[in-house]
Amino acid sequence: MLFVFIRFSRRMRDISILNTRKGIPIASDRTPKLINIADRTQDNLDSAKLKIAIYSHDTKGLGHMRRNLLISGKISSSFSNSSVLLITGSREINRFRIPEGVDCLTLPSYYKESDDNYKSRSLKVSLDEIVTLRSSIIKETLKSYSPDLFIVDYAAKGGLNELNKTLKYLRKYSSTLCVLGLRDILGDPKYVLKEWNRKKIVDFIDDHYDYVWVYADPGVYNMCEECNLPEQIQSKITFTGYLGHTDLADYKEKRNKYLNFDFSSKKIVLCVLGGGQDGIVLADKFAETKIPRGYVGLLLTGPYMSSKDKDRLRLKINKNPGIKLVEFIPDPIKLFNDAERIISMGGYNTVCELLANKKKALVVPRVNSRREQVLRAEKLSAMGLVDTILPHELSPEWLNEWLKKDIACTDSRSQINMDGLSRMPVLIKSIISENMAKQHNYRDVLSL
Repeated sequence: MLFVFIRFSRRMRDISILNTRKGIPIASDRTPKLINIADRTQDNLDSAKLKIAIYSHDTKGLGHMRRNLLISGKISSSFSNSSVLLITGSREINRFRIPEGVDCLTLPSYYKESDDNYKSRSLKVSLDEIVTLRSSIIKETLKSYSPDLFIVDYAAKGGLNELNKTLKYLRKYSSTLCVLGLRDILGDPKYVLKEWNRKKIVDFIDDHYDYVWVYADPGVYNMCEECNLPEQIQSKITFTGYLGHTDLADYKEKRNKYLNFDFSSKKIVLCVLGGGQDGIVLADKFAETKIPRGYVGLLLTGPYMSSKDKDRLRLKINKNPGIKLVEFIPDPIKLFNDAERIISMGGYNTVCELLANKKKALVVPRVNSRREQVLRAEKLSAMGLVDTILPHELSPEWLNEWLKKDIACTDSRSQINMDGLSRMPVLIKSIISENMAKQHNYRDVLSL
């Protein structure tokens, strides 16, 4: 018996060493994830009944939710028997097309105010109460759903730490693989490191996540180098490429559903504000801009712009016949293909869309302490892919001159990896296959 125990101990030590490798480290005090592989081999994963959950807190804007919708759509189209559960804090998800094989759990919502404080959006309860409620819902849902893979967008601990209990449970009791998905730029490196140190994010990621996917090309911005991330985080990171989205299926037939005016005889200048809650400066300047002859301006406000701001914009646009106002389109990519030029803020999703569709673009980034959008705009402008100007430098006259200026359209795909979406199924198959191999090795040890 002693001889068998020694063999077992040595074998477990060897597996621990072999499983610690760049990209997928396994802590020495943890056994491999024992996923249910009864109906799965590395050759039949495409048709396996995979269960995946994807989370975003969605306390401000549409970016996190839209990114997860893109990913869920790619997963569902690539794995025919997959089920994807989107967990979101935004009820606006009901205004978007939900892919086949995907369903949604909408949490009671709270939102971030301009001073970075949070508040319940609808329920007349305290912030602590709504966070506790959301935390319980998420944990009990994932305990019951038991996903093979859990992808968390941006916030490692969830909004206001609401994922802490869930991730601890999954780590201790489940076979779920956990992935943290990050956009290209989190913010100014000094800000990121300060926040991560204050919130002890590095140790938390190391303890609770198997992988970190950065939806970006390190040739544009290398998060590992810029933020000087420690080795235990770098070893988990895979740069997927940007999530370029160009799917325009059925768009021509559906266009009139979104727009009640004909613009077929004119070139389109599209001004996009993302969710719209902080785009009023750009919107005001665009609404006052004289649009060159032969063009029509479309101002897309987004669902979160206040009624007061929209009313003010309508008054301006009523005096400017060259511009039309569109309040909301579930997927603005439907207009990107038709637009001759695009003026936008510097959010990740919008920038991905204008790059993927090879558009002449002006990026007017949001300016705040994080400087995320400013850094993104500066990097892309330095590569000659977009023009950029800061909001306080912008004027209707400047916009008019930019619209009249001859601009070459650069193919971003020759300079930037935009294949993040198409790579997603490959990554998922890879990590599940690798974990299956670990499981087989572990079961071999148990049979000794």
